[in-house]
Formats: sequence, structure tokens, C-alpha cells
Amino acid sequence: MGRPGSHGLTRSGDDGGLSSRCAGHAPAPTNAYTNLTQDQSAEWRRGVWGGEAKYRRLRELKAEWDPRNLLRFNKNIEPAAPSASIRR
Repeated sequence: MGRPGSHGLTRSGDDGGLSSRCAGHAPAPTNAYTNLTQDQSAEWRRGVWGGEAKYRRLRELKAEWDPRNLLRFNKNIEPAAPSASIRR
């Protein structure tokens, strides 16, 4: 652990390009914290869940494993309609 102020930032807050070098390695560079937003638009879903196709797949799985939507929280994935559910 370094001393206070030894975090590598200059007085201007510049980190020497570290943020830009690390940005490409982030799994979800934007909208990663689902509880910190009120937005649930299609763009938000793409940022959080990885796109519309993945979101549809999550809804299908939700319908298979939790059709009555008992496991939910404030950013819930609604189960898909029964006709779109996966049958095994």
C-alpha cells in the first residue's frame, strides 16, 4: 500500500493513458452496474446483458427455470412467453 497521493495521477488528474489502455479489457465498459440506473431501454440491455439475442436467450432460460418469476429484483429479466420457452 502506497502513501497518500502515490496513486500515479498528476495534479490535473491525468493517469498517463492508463484508463484508455484498460478500457478494452473491461467486460462491459458501460452500464456495468445494473442497480445504479433507472434506464432499462434496449440500449441499456445491450450494454448490460450483451445484446438483444443474449437478452432473448436469458428470457427463455428464465421461463424454463423460473416461469412464475419468483427470483426477481429491481432490474428483473421477465420470463419469455411460454411459446418461446425452451423445451427439453
